[in-house]
Amino acid sequence: FPGQVELFTHYLCIQNIVKRLQKEDYRLAAVHLVDAYHCSDPSRFISIALVSLMTMLRLELPHINILSKVDLIEQYGPLAFNLDFFTECLDLERILQFLDNP
Repeated sequence: FPGQVELFTHYLCIQNIVKRLQKEDYRLAAVHLVDAYHCSDPSRFISIALVSLMTMLRLELPHINILSKVDLIEQYGPLAFNLDFFTECLDLERILQFLDNP
């Protein structure tokens, strides 16, 4: 269901489809494709991380986040952290100092 994040976060329709497929013994996983643009700003990163978490909780499926367009990330300006921080996301407190800065 590409591009329709509202279906996962606000409505039960996709969750009902997933449950029905699971009753038919299909093994499913959710894949969340995230544009690297969302790592160019700490507030955008937190926002997309929360959307991903909400989707994961709603669908109750194994979840994979994929960071796309990484080759274009330098066009968005300097990053507050190296790319490893955004892929591992272990300590969000390190982002706090950058939220108030433009």
